[in-house]
Amino acid sequence: MAKAKDDLENYVNDKRLMLERHSDYTGRKERRKVGDVLEHVTQWLEWNTFLTEADKFEDKLKEIQNICDPILAKMQQQHNDSGASKATPKIEVVDLD
Repeated sequence: MAKAKDDLENYVNDKRLMLERHSDYTGRKERRKVGDVLEHVTQWLEWNTFLTEADKFEDKLKEIQNICDPILAKMQQQHNDSGASKATPKIEVVDLD
């Protein structure tokens, strides 16, 4: 049970940090959706402090992964794309003949 709860808490904390760091790479609606889901799960964890069934934590983790992962993957991809375009210098070959 403790591992399942820790996995859920770690997921929420990691995704919240990711959302804060890369929020420029997604729309306001998507940021809000992920933020609301993470906040909801944080409250759920607080209300279920004494829950001893690991499968409840595992089910909640799967539920939020289905919502958050596609949005955050898109955000991460946009972040990576923008970084690659800035970091890669463009070299133009000029024929002097």
